[in-house]
Amino acid sequence: MTPTRQREALPGSVQLVQNPEESRQHLRHIHGLPARTVSEIRHCLKHQFPQLHWVKLYGSRASGQHWRGSDIDLAYSADENCTAALCEALDQLPTPYLFDVTHWDSLRHPGLQQHIERIGIPFP
Repeated sequence: MTPTRQREALPGSVQLVQNPEESRQHLRHIHGLPARTVSEIRHCLKHQFPQLHWVKLYGSRASGQHWRGSDIDLAYSADENCTAALCEALDQLPTPYLFDVTHWDSLRHPGLQQHIERIGIPFP
């Protein structure tokens, strides 16, 4: 599969993003997120938080061990920590999911960093 665009990778990793439509299909079918939810999150991130360098899905949804009510774990990179505003905006979305948001650039937990590097997938 030929990547159509490339996003900034996590430090020490190579990250290629496939076709955005394929990424949405992957999230919907493998990670239990309806296409509408993916679209709402993507719209929120793109329009309300243009300062984000990248966003990755991690945790049980990225590893395939999620259940119907699992939360959505998102890590992001930005020059400034906007976790509180990001959480507030995501919590306002009309979805039944809870969000756990992590600012990569402020993260000081090596185990969580390794987990995100290992299983994190780009959020389309």
